[in-house]
Order: sequence, then structure tokens, then C-alpha cells
Amino acid sequence: MRFARIVGAVLVMGSSLSSGRALGDEPTTPVQPRLSALVALAEQLKVALGQVPQGSLVVVAPTKSDVPLTRADELSVRIAQIVAGKLSARAHDKAIGLGTARSLAGRASSLVFVQPEVERGELRLVGDVFPVVSNGWERLKNPLPGPRVHTFVHGPVDAEIRSFLPPIPLEQGKVTKARHAETDVVALACGDTDGDGSQEIVIVSLARVVVGRIVTAPRAPSTSSFRVEKMATFHDLAPRLPSPLREPLGSAVVAEDPSHGALLVGTSERGGVSLGPDLVRRHVLSGLPVAGSDGCASLDPEHGAFDALRSCGVAHPMRSVPIGLPPRFDAVAELAYVDAKGVAHTAIVTREPSAKLKVRVDGVEIFALDGAGAQVLLADLDLDGNPELVSTGSEGEDRVVVTTLEKAPRARLRLEAKDGVRALAVCPPEAGAKPVLVAAVGQEVWLVR
Repeated sequence: MRFARIVGAVLVMGSSLSSGRALGDEPTTPVQPRLSALVALAEQLKVALGQVPQGSLVVVAPTKSDVPLTRADELSVRIAQIVAGKLSARAHDKAIGLGTARSLAGRASSLVFVQPEVERGELRLVGDVFPVVSNGWERLKNPLPGPRVHTFVHGPVDAEIRSFLPPIPLEQGKVTKARHAETDVVALACGDTDGDGSQEIVIVSLARVVVGRIVTAPRAPSTSSFRVEKMATFHDLAPRLPSPLREPLGSAVVAEDPSHGALLVGTSERGGVSLGPDLVRRHVLSGLPVAGSDGCASLDPEHGAFDALRSCGVAHPMRSVPIGLPPRFDAVAELAYVDAKGVAHTAIVTREPSAKLKVRVDGVEIFALDGAGAQVLLADLDLDGNPELVSTGSEGEDRVVVTTLEKAPRARLRLEAKDGVRALAVCPPEAGAKPVLVAAVGQEVWLVR
């Protein structure tokens, strides 16, 4: 996730980026990337189905979707191959219905039938284990036996799954703007903070944390506003730090594992805290939380920046520290993602106080920029397996620039923001299996779809 200065920084351009060094007590090895969504779901399905007899046949139905699929049958076959591999079973090479699958099961010890569906940015797999009727007497008694096991698993769409859907044209992104009443905004987050199945936007200011949604006026559909649904003041969450930074920084992360807090937030004036869905404090963190790294950034008040990523002090310890961190940085964003082939990667971008910005993928520097703005974010906005760097300007009027980090990085979208970009975030895929970029610009929240 990103860390944001209140004002867009206008800083002197520096020399080329140095490789930097890793800091902290943890090993200086790359953070372990997450599994591809298909592999993760197959592993979950294996656990949910329990022991499946050897010699079983895995058949997957044609994939249903709330958005058009360009290669629906290919996706089903890919799911069958991965699930069969996890179950040590045999995969059928075509997408077919249950009736045909039963007739094809033949001498298999059992039939594992999977029904996939893409809906609201998630892939859902419904799995059933059917006994195979092998003799005539059994077929007469019970020709269509019910499943011995019935279960389902679900997870977010990633680049591998998205490759079977139509591409997302970032260049055609449209902006929805909504007014908000917060002052001194330092961070944004987006996600399902209370487990109700819908996403909320989190705005963190120096004074408070608010959770809400974008709403439109019934009599003026073109007018939108940010409606606050929950609020907590930092006065009630954490005392002031003895040595706050002159230019405040902040962060916000919607937790993937809510057992230690549904929301992690922090400012350089108050430090970091984990909050429950009701925005009641659960834990004090060791620093400001960073999404995707299992860690928190520790403050260096003397230099007005961060000096390391370390364990937050709650939940699970950091798996490892990303290599190549500069000695000090005032913005950081990290992303664990998979490419279109399902291969996992980890990217991290840091911005030094001198406005030097660098991006590393799997520990290798792939992009560098001098004179970068104070807001940075990494996200695969079109889910094509190549992440996007979202950055802001440091000179003249502010702007939001979306750059795809390919072999030859290219700018895909540029939005002028004369009122200043205060924070950036991204909403996970939902409607149409598309992520949404969120920006706090002046007194507005921008949704870029």
C-alpha cells in the first residue's frame, strides 16, 4: 500500500538510483509470492473434498460468467488439469455437463465434477464427488446416485483467469468524482472491511478514520458524494507520538486475514493500529502497515522518513524483507501478483526523500525515475500479468499517471489533478472482474474504472 504526504512534494531531482540495501532484523531475501488463484483454489478444493479414491476422473462443466468469456472451454479444461493434479486423478479434456460426465466415468473409482463460475470479480468452484455405478443391478436400484461430498471454494480473479476474459482497455478509463468532507487526508484503502460481501472506501486523515461508500443523489444522478458509514477519531485510537514528522505520512490496509483486525491504519503522528470491523482498536502496531509485505514501515523522525520494513508485532511475523530497500524512503508500495501463465512474482516500489523512485520485480530493478511525486501505488489494473505503477507529479500541477511495467514501460493513462493528489488505492476486482483505481484529489474521491 502507499504512504502519502499531505502536499505533493516539489523536490530537487537527484542522480540515478542506487541499488540500496535491506534493513531490519529479518533475512534479506525476497518476499515469497502468493500462489496463482487456480492453484490456490485447487488446493482448497482438495482439502474441502477430503480423501478422493485413486483412479478418480475429474470433469469440469462449461464455465459460467457474468462477463463474456473469450475462451470459456479452455478455462474449464485448465481447471480440470490443475484440480486433477492436486487430487492425483485423471482429467477429462473437454468441458461437459454432468449427464455426459456420468456416462464417461466408466471404470473410474469415482467422478469429481466441478462447476466453475466467474461472478463479481471472483472465481467460484462447486465440487461434487459422485460414486460410479459399475454394474447393472446397482444401476437399476439407483441409476443417478447423489454426491458423497458437496462443497465450494472461491477466490479473486487474477491475471491467469483474466486471460480467458476480454482485455481491459486502461486508456479508456472513466472517472467518477465524489465530494468528501475530510481534511488533511493522508491515506486511502478499499475493500470489504466488515465481511458483508461488498467493498467500502477507507479515508484516513490526521484526525480520524472513516469508512463509507460513493452514493449518487436520486434527483441528480450526475452528482456523487462520499457517505460516511463508520468513523473513529485518532484521539480515541492512539496517543500522539513524542517525535512526529514535520510532513505527515499515513497508510491504510484492508486486511486479508481479519483475525487480528479488519483494517490496519496509521499516521506518523499517531503510529499504527489494527481495527475491528467496528473500528475499535485491537492492537498497536510497530509502525505504519504496508500491504502485501506482512510488515510495517518504521519511522525515522530525525530524517522525516521511514528506515526499514519490520514485523508489525501482531499476526504472523514477516516472511522476509524485500531486497534493495534504500536506507530511507517516504513512500513504498508492494504487490504480489501472477502473470498470465500463472507464475507468481513480487514487485516493490520505493521513493526516496530526494524524489528518486525505483521499481524492483523479484529483486531486479526494472524501472527508475527521478523527480517523482509523493504518491505511489502498484497494482495490476488490467489483470494482464504486467503490473501498473501509479504515480504523481512533483513539479507544476499534479497528475495521476498509470504506467505499465513491461520490458519497455509505457504510460497508459494520464489524469490532470490540479487540486493535488493526496492518496491512492485500488479496489479488488468486483463488477466485470475489473479492479478500480481510487484517488483522493483535493476534496474529492475519484474512482477510475
